[in-house]
Amino acid sequence: MNLMLMILSITAAALIPGNYAAAADPTLQPPTLGEMKSAAEQQAAQEKKAATDAMQSEKTKAEQAAAQEKKKAKDLAESQKAAAKAKAAEQQKKATDTAAGHKAKAESMAAEQKQKAADTAQGHVDQTTKKASDKTSEALGKADSQLNTILGK
Repeated sequence: MNLMLMILSITAAALIPGNYAAAADPTLQPPTLGEMKSAAEQQAAQEKKAATDAMQSEKTKAEQAAAQEKKKAKDLAESQKAAAKAKAAEQQKKATDTAAGHKAKAESMAAEQKQKAADTAQGHVDQTTKKASDKTSEALGKADSQLNTILGK
């Protein structure tokens, strides 16, 4: 029975807050209700502060994650915008080059046609000049022949 009382005393001492020396020393008085209330309020305040700190930490982490996502989205949008501008500039240059090529080709064809027309016109002039020269030579030959006939040669 003494053994049971001893075990019960040790168990009670372990369950009561405080150290074993205080439990073993009967001259120490147990904490008052006010002291226990104050200790409970302190513990509640500490737990409240810890919860507030944890919430603030989570809030800060969430804000940082949101800021990073926003920056990523902004960077992606800027990248896509730059790519679109580059593509538009490339297409504009291609269109300009194509238009310049078509213009050069049209000018070349116009020059060829002009040269053909000039050559054709010159051919007609040369042919007409030759015919006129031939007729003139023929007429002069006839006139010489008639003169010679008239003059008795």
